[in-house]
Parts: sequence; C-alpha cells; structure tokens
Amino acid sequence: MRPGPQKRLRFPAPERSNYELHKSGQRTDGSCTEDHINRVFVRPDCQGKGYGSGILAQLEQEIFKTYNAVYLESSLPAVGLYEKRGYQTVRHEGIEVENGAVLVYEIMRKEISEKVTRSE
Repeated sequence: MRPGPQKRLRFPAPERSNYELHKSGQRTDGSCTEDHINRVFVRPDCQGKGYGSGILAQLEQEIFKTYNAVYLESSLPAVGLYEKRGYQTVRHEGIEVENGAVLVYEIMRKEISEKVTRSE
C-alpha cells in the first residue's frame, strides 16, 4: 500500500525562507528573502494543479509578517498567474543573454490585503 499525500514545509534560515511541497512524489518549491520572492518552481507535469498558488500563499504569508508589499520577477508567460493573485507590474526589465538576445521579464508588486493578519 502506498502512503497518502504528504506536505512538508522547510525553513532553513531566518533571513531566507524556502518552502517545499511534496505530494505523491511530485515537487514544487519556492524561496523568499526579506520582501522579495526569489524563486517559485513547479515541474511542468505538475502545473495547473494549484501547487504554485500554494507555494505563493506561503511565501506571501511569511513576507507579510514584516512587510506591506511583496516583490518578484516574472517571466512573461507567468504574468497572468501573478496578476490573478493581485500582483501588478511595476516595470519591465531585460537582460542580454547569448547571441545578443534579450530576456525580458516583469518586476511585479503585491500590497498587503486586509485579509492578512500579522503575527506578533
């Protein structure tokens, strides 16, 4: 008999929070530092199942304990996901990569909502 779904959150250091969600062998994770979400990763075969939203909710909750807003960089295909969660584009950025190509991404911000309560 296989074990049921498992959820695990991991916090390695106070200045940087990492979250991992393991469910039936599938993996998604994310991290934040201060008021910034550094990374959210969902395996392609796990996308569209709510894992990314769950990780974002945890990261936002952690950041909103201290800050009034959260920032992140978004690839253009992911902008819609973040907009649905209340993020707004602050500015567009680009970085030159190989062969003179430019990688374009969005800097996005979400302000604390009245629903979020800060823990003391």
